[in-house]
Amino acid sequence: MKHAARWIALFFVLAAGSSSAHPDWYLARLKPPNGGQLRNAGNFHMELLVNTSELRLYVTDHFFNKFPTKASTATAVVVSGDRILRVLLEPAGDNLLKASGAFPQDPNLKIAILLDAHRYGPIAARFTPFQRLNDLAPPAQRIDPGASDEALPEPPDSLR
Repeated sequence: MKHAARWIALFFVLAAGSSSAHPDWYLARLKPPNGGQLRNAGNFHMELLVNTSELRLYVTDHFFNKFPTKASTATAVVVSGDRILRVLLEPAGDNLLKASGAFPQDPNLKIAILLDAHRYGPIAARFTPFQRLNDLAPPAQRIDPGASDEALPEPPDSLR
């Protein structure tokens, strides 16, 4: 019984980690509310903006409603070439966390964010702010049921 409970718990942990409400390629096709790069992170969307002197992290739910970040903090690990910088982001508005400093504008810049969201625990996301995923995204597909040789099933009588 003990082993069955462990397997069930492991299944739910893996299923929760692999399911994603919005994959990165989908979010890359949306216009971000603040002009940054969007990522899905657990129950939230994170949007990161990077300029030479500041990191700005906006946190919203999946409907782009602002998540209050007053009691939240975040840590950013900024990787540019062989240089690694660790920065603390602090609350700076409704759903905004930010940090000041000198940030490289490297096209291969990678940033990992660990958000300690108040009452939600730690949530992580990875960003490549100067690389756009639109070219890698699969094309949008339009489903045309008339183009298929396969007949669609008839609805049940209760729905007619």
